[in-house]
Amino acid sequence: MVILGPSQTSRTPTCPQNASPLPDHLDRSDADIIIQSCDLVDFRIHKLVLSSASPFFYGMFSLPQPPNGDTIDGLPVVHLSEDAEVLHSLLTMLYPIPSVITNSYDKAVVLLAASQKYDMVGVQSRIRTEIQMLKLCAFEAHIAYAM
Repeated sequence: MVILGPSQTSRTPTCPQNASPLPDHLDRSDADIIIQSCDLVDFRIHKLVLSSASPFFYGMFSLPQPPNGDTIDGLPVVHLSEDAEVLHSLLTMLYPIPSVITNSYDKAVVLLAASQKYDMVGVQSRIRTEIQMLKLCAFEAHIAYAM
């Protein structure tokens, strides 16, 4: 379920609206943080998961938080510049659930850039493997077409 809060109506998104319902594993009732995409989709997840996968988030969460920061339902909100599709893929790679990895080379490169931005080394490795598989599949498709 996508949770839309009051802070979302005052923010102008910098990417297209693409809100769709989230699977339960990214809309956790026991979440302690909300990650919000640029198209205003909220991912209710766990700080521990993010900070374990990313020194960037570990550092962010170890800093004192401003008392007047954005919250939705009492949870702090972190606004990220990536769209919901990219964050959905990125976050599924952090939880012990089936990963949602694109079969588009261009989208995989955007996902790789996001994982590098947040210093998610383990995720970067998985994405690079997927990109290599996409290149191999594209190469094999070209060979099959040439025959």
